[in-house]
Amino acid sequence: METVKDLRRELKGIGFKVSIRSYSHGPHATFIHTESEEKLTFNVFTPEQHKRWKPFFEWQHQHMEELRHIAINEYADCRIYGLIPS
Repeated sequence: METVKDLRRELKGIGFKVSIRSYSHGPHATFIHTESEEKLTFNVFTPEQHKRWKPFFEWQHQHMEELRHIAINEYADCRIYGLIPS
């Protein structure tokens, strides 16, 4: 996985997608659960939300180095915020 396009393809396979929007500080990624359209904009989970997001977090943990590479190298002038946990 080298690019955002590759990232989107990978996420689609596990039922998630990513939206990347430009803001004044630079591009920012928001992950979305495809079936429910729920955006990951929170950090306190109900049991149902935890169950919904657990596959994503497991995937994210396994692909942390690839995500870090995309976050830093996809755009020449700035990094993509939100791809990796801070």
